[in-house]
Amino acid sequence: MPFVKGDQSAKGRRVLAMIDHYPTAEEMAKRIIKKEWPYSPENKEYYEARDRALASLLFIGAIRISEARRLIKSQFKEDPFRVIGLKLSKAERHNKKGEIIVRKKLYRVEILIPESEPLGIFGEYIHTYLDKIENEDAKLFPIKNSRIDQIIKTKLGIPPHWLRAFGENLLYELFENDLIAAANYVQVDPRTFSLYVHRTPKRYLEKLK
Repeated sequence: MPFVKGDQSAKGRRVLAMIDHYPTAEEMAKRIIKKEWPYSPENKEYYEARDRALASLLFIGAIRISEARRLIKSQFKEDPFRVIGLKLSKAERHNKKGEIIVRKKLYRVEILIPESEPLGIFGEYIHTYLDKIENEDAKLFPIKNSRIDQIIKTKLGIPPHWLRAFGENLLYELFENDLIAAANYVQVDPRTFSLYVHRTPKRYLEKLK
């Protein structure tokens, strides 16, 4: 089933109106392994693992591509499996005087990565790639934003911005539809977060019958 209808380049507040289908975690996991770049045989295993980990982190962590690009291996910890100290993008802005205004916390303390079903497959994709990186200070994704955009669009047929929206919707459901708690976990304004979650009234109307 397609995820979107119409112009797939649309961004921002139009995203919710353009999404035709919010995928389940199982559907997303299948999409992540469905299509690969034609990498050369000697590099194929490494780059496929990288692409799967990248898509998994954008989805399960609901993070931006600029945030993913800053991640290094030493930020990943075990028991529980998590990312610590993720530096947020869009956390600051400049006023007319050129002064820095902090809009929210600069870091997410941690992002938990699932290891058990039904979401454990995403943790498995991430673990597989981490095992291929020896240097603890190495960046996981030392590639440009434009390249990440290419990879996600090719693998999933959607922009990374929309993949993050699907991740926020998943977190909203995992937090039992507690919008404030989910938004606080992602460190975004609840009003902004609400634009990207799927809250069709049909399932609630059923309760009134």
